Amino acid sequence: MRNIKMRRIFTIAITAITIVFIVACSNATNGANNQNTEKDKNDKGVLLNNMESNNTVNENAKTLVIYSSFIGEQYSVGVIEKGNTEIVADMIVEKLGADRFKVEPKNDIYPKDSYKKLTEIASKELHDNDRPEILDFNLNLTKYDTIFVGAPVWWGDFPMIMYTLFEKIDLNGKTIVPFSTHGGSGLAGFDSKLKRVYPNANVTKGLAITGTDAQNKKDNVKKEVESFIDSLSLTN
Repeated sequence: MRNIKMRRIFTIAITAITIVFIVACSNATNGANNQNTEKDKNDKGVLLNNMESNNTVNENAKTLVIYSSFIGEQYSVGVIEKGNTEIVADMIVEKLGADRFKVEPKNDIYPKDSYKKLTEIASKELHDNDRPEILDFNLNLTKYDTIFVGAPVWWGDFPMIMYTLFEKIDLNGKTIVPFSTHGGSGLAGFDSKLKRVYPNANVTKGLAITGTDAQNKKDNVKKEVESFIDSLSLTN
């Protein structure tokens, strides 16, 4: 009788230990799964933020802003962390709810610590009619009616990397709106240059903003950008 009672007590103890073990494992698994889920969310969030930092896609947008922009030491504004042209591009995107595409070099050889060195590279590229490689991209232009095209003025022209892009995409049949940031050269003929590249496009008047204004007078520039866009009577 005593042996039977002892076996029952032993069985109950083993059962209790097994239940505790199963519950503990289950909680550990759920905790790990929850951590993984949160990690996945964070990873996706980082990826999404990285994508949106330069290029954005709005399903309903009919306007695209294409631009190149450079940071580091720049003319009259010192060392900057956000490019002059990108500041203006942001304002256009905000005003129109447009998509954006930033043209970036595959090999970034552009100095951030010396504006003089940057101008020397820009001058050589222009003299040699270079076509710097750009990062791979998949740009579907079908849905866009209007394309804003902007860049800093380098030696009276687009940076040569923009011509690399121009030779890869066809903007004929589109409305193209040129814009520039500059240190005194205005639009620098961006409109006429785009007309030569895309003879069957509707190239509008352009917008020229000084780099110093883009960096130091953002409120004024935003008003100028919005007024310019309103004058074009665009639909998006």
